[in-house]
Amino acid sequence: MEIDRRQFIEVASGAAALLPLHAQDRASGGDDPLGVRHDFPVVGEGLYLNSAYIAPVPLPVAAAARAFAERKATKPIRLDEMLKTTDEVRHQVARLLGAAAEEVGFLYATSEGENIVAAALDLKAGDNVVIDELHYETSFVLYRHLQQTRGIALRIVKHRDGSVARDDFAGAVDDRTRLVSVAWVSHQNGFRHEMRPRTGRCSTPMRCRRSACSRWTFGPRESIA
Repeated sequence: MEIDRRQFIEVASGAAALLPLHAQDRASGGDDPLGVRHDFPVVGEGLYLNSAYIAPVPLPVAAAARAFAERKATKPIRLDEMLKTTDEVRHQVARLLGAAAEEVGFLYATSEGENIVAAALDLKAGDNVVIDELHYETSFVLYRHLQQTRGIALRIVKHRDGSVARDDFAGAVDDRTRLVSVAWVSHQNGFRHEMRPRTGRCSTPMRCRRSACSRWTFGPRESIA
């Protein structure tokens, strides 16, 4: 059955209104040590293990999004008010991560952050970027494009039985490696990288940066501010 955009919005809005009731009916206390299970109604249908690809939205976030949209519809928010709220959230995130507020930026997606990092490196012909087979799809698109347009070498480390170890990167990294990028948790099979050993593989001192919560990038210290 095909539906148009208006019908989709109506159905989605109705479903969103039922989420709090659904969560209360399904939530159980025995397997919720953090007391947050009721905020994720998606688990009422079973285990959700695909957060490395697309994470479910908790109810407080959905409520905040609805409140923002309703406010814009009834009393449009002034720019200075939005910027003030953004700065407040920036400081909250900085405290959570143990970072300075100036180090926190808001982006639409992890892929956008990786694009910004790659662009900041000013990659040139002969440089190489190292990823592995378990990376996110958009990373392959990004670096294939840079391979075609800038002449970089894209080196893809193969997995072994669904995992990639530190030593697997050894043969791919050299003095012309400008960036090593891996998905901390692979959406393909749930494999989780041990991150800290990665920084010891390049002859050039490496600095690591985490983009959002799912991907890590490594590059020369002088290249990533």
